[in-house]
Amino acid sequence: MWPIPAAAGPAQNFPSAKSHQPKEVSMRRVSIAIACAMLSLPAATQASLAGECRQLLESNVKIDSMRQYAAILASAARNGWNFAPAAIDSGSKRHFEETRLQLIAAGFEVLPVGAHPRCADEVASK
Repeated sequence: MWPIPAAAGPAQNFPSAKSHQPKEVSMRRVSIAIACAMLSLPAATQASLAGECRQLLESNVKIDSMRQYAAILASAARNGWNFAPAAIDSGSKRHFEETRLQLIAAGFEVLPVGAHPRCADEVASK
């Protein structure tokens, strides 16, 4: 039987066809995150990604994560949701960590700030 959340009303007691969407959305979110991360990279790094280089700078991942989180907050605000500044800060940090972990799980290497991607050297030598 499906568990009923404590705050569920009568209309929420039954699972709907939408209950299978989170997995699909999650994979779509990974694809979007990867695409956005690649778009925010400098041209030299983008060229190296074409040659199977799968390194991303953490600063670029953070920028992309902040853009995605801002879009999530804007959508929530349009739907009447308001969050305390502390919750927004906490959510932003959590979103960045989740994005970073999803990229790592997808086979990308997230390099810390100040690191030099090995692939950039390969592009410069060609």
